[in-house]
Amino acid sequence: MKITIDNYAQIFDELAANFTKLEQSENNNVKKTFEKINEKIKEVYDGGNALRKANSVLKIGIVGQVKAGKSSFLNSLFFNGENVLPKASTPMTAGLTVLQYGEKNEFEVEYYNATEWKNFEDKAKTYDDIIESLKSENPSMTDEEAAKQSDIDPEYVAAKELVTSCKRNAKMQIQEKSKIETIQFYDVSDLQNILEKYVGANGDYTPIVKCLTIKLHDERLKDIQIVDTPGVNDPVLSREQRTRDFLRECHGVFFLSYSGRFFDSTDVSFLTERIGNQGIGEVVLIGSKFDSVLQDVGMKYRDDLGSAIDYCQRALKKQYETNIRTSEFQGKDPRLDFSSGIGFSIAQKDEKRWGDMERHVVKQMKNFYPSFFSSPQDIKETFLNLSQISDIREKYVEHTFKERKDEIIQNKVNAYFSNSNNNLKNIIKSERKKLCDKTESLRNTEVGEMEKKKKNFENIINHITSDIQSIVNRMNDIAETSVKECLNTYSFNWNGNVPTETVTSTFTRQGTIWGGDKHFQCTYEKVKLHKLIGNVCADFDRLLASLSDHWSKKAEKIRKTISDTIGRIIRDNEMQDTDGKLDGKVLRNIVDETIDAMTNQATLDLSDIKKRFNDGLTNSLTGKDAVVLDSKQIGKVDETEAKNKVDTAAREVRNKINGIVNQCLSTIYSDVKGKLEEAGQKSIDVLKTNKDRFFKNIKESTSGALNNMEQELKDKKVNLQLLEEALNELTKIGNKL
Repeated sequence: MKITIDNYAQIFDELAANFTKLEQSENNNVKKTFEKINEKIKEVYDGGNALRKANSVLKIGIVGQVKAGKSSFLNSLFFNGENVLPKASTPMTAGLTVLQYGEKNEFEVEYYNATEWKNFEDKAKTYDDIIESLKSENPSMTDEEAAKQSDIDPEYVAAKELVTSCKRNAKMQIQEKSKIETIQFYDVSDLQNILEKYVGANGDYTPIVKCLTIKLHDERLKDIQIVDTPGVNDPVLSREQRTRDFLRECHGVFFLSYSGRFFDSTDVSFLTERIGNQGIGEVVLIGSKFDSVLQDVGMKYRDDLGSAIDYCQRALKKQYETNIRTSEFQGKDPRLDFSSGIGFSIAQKDEKRWGDMERHVVKQMKNFYPSFFSSPQDIKETFLNLSQISDIREKYVEHTFKERKDEIIQNKVNAYFSNSNNNLKNIIKSERKKLCDKTESLRNTEVGEMEKKKKNFENIINHITSDIQSIVNRMNDIAETSVKECLNTYSFNWNGNVPTETVTSTFTRQGTIWGGDKHFQCTYEKVKLHKLIGNVCADFDRLLASLSDHWSKKAEKIRKTISDTIGRIIRDNEMQDTDGKLDGKVLRNIVDETIDAMTNQATLDLSDIKKRFNDGLTNSLTGKDAVVLDSKQIGKVDETEAKNKVDTAAREVRNKINGIVNQCLSTIYSDVKGKLEEAGQKSIDVLKTNKDRFFKNIKESTSGALNNMEQELKDKKVNLQLLEEALNELTKIGNKL
């Protein structure tokens, strides 16, 4: 029977009694297994309750990476472009902000509690210890240099930043239970002044704020709730969990992706893993900060804003289509649009109220597209059109979301329980297998064999420790080989084809006998620069995608080397264990869980190289397609000779452009090589950092498993019965799902 919103409560209530009994089992393995399963079932149950309770309110999230322009976008949608929600300058100042309807204007601030803050302080201490350890080896090194070299876990960096920036008066608000403070405000202007103190980049209370809920007496917010989330992969775990909880209940999202690095691998992963898996049916993908890419191509499309917009939108759509097609995203394809949040802000304000960044953007756009920004009125109208905020409000907020509210909510509910059903089945299947292994191990072991079994496990762990240390010692060679193998696949097979078009232009030659210069028309092949740049950049993008995929496989191979080494040790010892006293299955389960918990795979982020190449190629080729010959260069020749000179000049232009493309490709190679070497070094560093934790984990886990078995053997018959009962119960649960 599948879980639905109509039957989930009944199904879980039927399981509750047996679960309570099994969670209190005297068998520790049974107890832990059902605690884990019940935790997941409780999560689904709570999610179902939240969905049922919130069925009258449509929840819309604003998600995306840090600095994607989420706050600016929300300010434009609901605050007429005013900077009411402060822009986060770092991942630490990005909070979870809820915007909803209220009978009166007020906001609630939720602070971190004492336990959460103690966790931050402990991690900040770990950060300090790592820095001091590195500086002890090199006393001349500064803290900043040590931090860059160590590649410290973002959790520790985040904790250090939080603790360091927390002022004494803010820390006084941290209590045993999370304190929630309610503050009233008069209007949006009043709210803007107050909020800076709580969520601004330099706000007095910013470090300790976990969540902010703003209640506005605004009819547009009736029956909907808007949530501005922290950036993708928030380093503050307790805040990250809040975001996860919201996404579980969320019905739709505006997914903002910075146009300058549009829909990159981080965005694709977030869409697949965090949005698709939560059954969020309506996703609007916004290419944010769209004005930035128009500035990037400003030299290429001088004073031709329409062509620039068309080119940029087509390029971004192609990037989206390529990445969504090759992703594992299972949901409904996102709707795609583009926006300039800062453009809307510029359009709504008087020039005297523009900030420094707004003035800079206006200056840049006036420089590249002067005809479209020639007067204050032109500036406002053009930026308003670029923002598309009015269209987005009408098209998505009012139509896609609000008009289809009931349908969206129902689809979300159905998708949520369908995904939950599959996840629960997989967890139960996995936990049942582990319990089967433990049952078989107990059945085949006698009390007198425990000492020998302990000795066997101890020998294997010593072998594992020795071999892992050996791998660590060889990691430089392994990573270097992996990098070289990736670079060997780096081959840009550009065919050197320079696309051209036939054009006719007027040139001037000097008179051959008497009289002035002579004008003549000549037809020749001119380089289609726009198409050439598009072709080369598209080919280069495909190359980088292939290279990134190749490195991912190599990085996975490094991880597999560790797993295979340990597996071989276990198999070898099993073959030597003629008495059958070694339990390889249990040990393998422990090893698998330990390795999975390690983060030993460095990602290869090539987005900045891609942008640098695209920009470099565009800048290098801009204007190089022109065939310019004055009368002196053509000289005193007849018209036929003059036309030959034009053809020769056109061929020289094509050859020169060919050389520029090859030079750009050659120059960027060193950057790609550097990125690969950096990723290889990170793999080494992560493994070295984690190996001691790995050894400790596997020793403690193995010791715990053996101690559990020793206790179970004291009353083997009873414990076997308890295990069998648990396995039967897991079968019943699986059948119910």
